[in-house]
Amino acid sequence: MERHFSNILRRLLENAVLDLLLAELPAAPSRLVTDNLPLAADLGYQNFALKDLQDPDKPLSNIHAIVLYKPDKVPDPLILFNQALEALESDGVLLIVATFADRFTGAGNSELILLSDFLALAERFNFRQSIHQVLSSNAQTQQSEVFLKLRKGDYPKWRLAYLDTSDTERMLRLFADTFHQQMSQALRQWKYADPQALTVCVWEQDTLIGSLGGMPRKILFFGKPQTAVQIGDVMVDAHKRGILTRTGPFFRMTATFLECCAGFGKPFLLIFGFPNERHMRLAEHLHFYKQVGSLLEFSWPAVDKAPDFWTYLTPVDQNNIQSLGTNINNLWHLMAADLQQHVIGIRDWHYLLTRYLQHPENRYQIFLIKHKLTRKITGLIVVEVQETRCHLMDVISPVANIPALVRQARHLSSTLGCERLFCQISNTFADHFKIGAYRQEAVNIPIAKDTWGAGPQYKDLINAWWLMSGDMDFR
Repeated sequence: MERHFSNILRRLLENAVLDLLLAELPAAPSRLVTDNLPLAADLGYQNFALKDLQDPDKPLSNIHAIVLYKPDKVPDPLILFNQALEALESDGVLLIVATFADRFTGAGNSELILLSDFLALAERFNFRQSIHQVLSSNAQTQQSEVFLKLRKGDYPKWRLAYLDTSDTERMLRLFADTFHQQMSQALRQWKYADPQALTVCVWEQDTLIGSLGGMPRKILFFGKPQTAVQIGDVMVDAHKRGILTRTGPFFRMTATFLECCAGFGKPFLLIFGFPNERHMRLAEHLHFYKQVGSLLEFSWPAVDKAPDFWTYLTPVDQNNIQSLGTNINNLWHLMAADLQQHVIGIRDWHYLLTRYLQHPENRYQIFLIKHKLTRKITGLIVVEVQETRCHLMDVISPVANIPALVRQARHLSSTLGCERLFCQISNTFADHFKIGAYRQEAVNIPIAKDTWGAGPQYKDLINAWWLMSGDMDFR
């Protein structure tokens, strides 16, 4: 009997919600895009399915209302608002009855969209709220079912969108104008090859004026596997760069990127990156991220004499890296065990293959350090030669072995025809590299962590990262 009354009450509530929604529909005959909305065929509406809205070959226009009624999943807001912007007629409406998250409090990618993020993006697209009604709320699950009516306003001066592959050439031209150097198609494809990689852009009419890319990175977050996203290729057209308000293109682009992907309940637990000083100051001013450390650079003179008679270097290349994969991964596990109280990007053999050996432009060399008698592997180094400079890009080994790896790299520098060895390392671990005849260079590169939404506290990340120059997307 109790279940019977519960079912009756549920149907009454559903009918009441449906009545609220139907009362806001434009008068027939109107052109509607609907999802799950039960409409009688004799009401006089010209009805299209949501999949019709998503068909790029047959774009809809002059739509009076787009209606999402209790969808299994709310579409990606950035895609949805772009579609609604183009399909809706002037003053058209977006009607939504759906479940949203009220807040996120833990790591993991939620199926729900945070309501505050959704409404912030609606405002950036000039959609005005005329109805915002909470239909039910669950404090335990931290989610609510809401009824939203959003009315289309003026076409925004700066429109946000994900970068489409057809617009890659425009992005590369903006890159060249911003950084005064070229990025090849091959390099961009390599950087953003991960299926989860994304780029948020700003358009002014048909002109691309801003772009911000994100490259996923598997990490150990205080000993636990997580996925971060590395910020890269942040650029705004030079003529728009001075607009630093919370309505300007840089703010819109960065806020949208962070709301799409970074923090609790999002695809990536956190963002990190290496902004220049100007970018860092601006991002801190707008409360996007804070500095949690820095990369320092050290150098040593190359040495002709081998540091240890009993050890030698074995090259690692695309032909043998898989067969050496177990050895490399064992080294990585030893290093990871030493860094349980820190944050570090995963450095297994698959990462080495993708990051270094498959780079489309740079030539990196990888070496294992072995004992002549026992054949025991004590470490791995990655180097890059630039004229007379040898750069120690990466190391994998127990932390206690770092000095021995640096000595091997100094000797390797000499055999490669270089005069000095250079290495960049996050400040927390700098003391492990202050050995021999070292010199600290005038380099201090900020390490940034996002502070925009709910996520790990930036204070917990201060001096927590192990990062080297190999972790940069532009090296």
